[in-house]
Amino acid sequence: MGLNQRSADTPQEKLSWHGLKTCGSYSSVLTGRDFGPTFGPAPKSLDYRSMGYVTNVKDQGDCGCCFAFASMCALEGQMAKKYGQLKSLSEQNIVDCTYNPVTGNWGCDGGFAEQTFQYVKDNNGVASRDSYPYEGALGTCRYNPKNKAGNATGFQKVQGDEELLKRALAAVGPLVVGIKADMETLYGYSNGVYDDSGCYGDVNHAVALVGYGTEYSTGKPVDYWIVKNSWSEYWGESGYVKMIRGVNICNITSYVVYPLV
Repeated sequence: MGLNQRSADTPQEKLSWHGLKTCGSYSSVLTGRDFGPTFGPAPKSLDYRSMGYVTNVKDQGDCGCCFAFASMCALEGQMAKKYGQLKSLSEQNIVDCTYNPVTGNWGCDGGFAEQTFQYVKDNNGVASRDSYPYEGALGTCRYNPKNKAGNATGFQKVQGDEELLKRALAAVGPLVVGIKADMETLYGYSNGVYDDSGCYGDVNHAVALVGYGTEYSTGKPVDYWIVKNSWSEYWGESGYVKMIRGVNICNITSYVVYPLV
């Protein structure tokens, strides 16, 4: 573990870093599809950052809206992959305009990636980040169609092992994944491959999966995932964490969603 700008936060403050709710009874009313199609083979390594499909690392602050950050990262990446242009999309648009306690999005108190992509589809768009900047608090919905910068036609859920996750990532683009994040070892992560065998259980934090690779610094190959977090560029490896691959670290395969574009 190392020190970062959030190392001194209290346990209560750390709770606000999370905010993922896993979709249950509401999924039947959404226009998503359960599980994934058959994906083809995947390359040995992959990093969507080097392909220009990933925007800069953001900071959700003390607002528990990780679902908005991870979802926008996935949508940004898939739109860049399809249309050849990377645009930064508005997390604040999602926080404000998807707030609905009936269906489960609670602004800064958590939400679903599924509900997020459903909103973008139903709304026929989401604003650019420049036109609707992040405020870190729940506000009134101020979406203006003139500032539309992205869209989705629905979402896809994937369920399977890490090999399927790897193939889905290679075939589709950046994915939203859920992890168990209330771990002191993760809060204090600074570099290297994160490998805490005690990190398992229910997921409570949404992050974006943007690649994978293998590290040889220990003298033997260690496979890892490249995960984009929303705890600022001062956390981890410039805002990213490499998580060991092959042991379902932090239950990373349990919640996987991506937008359809």
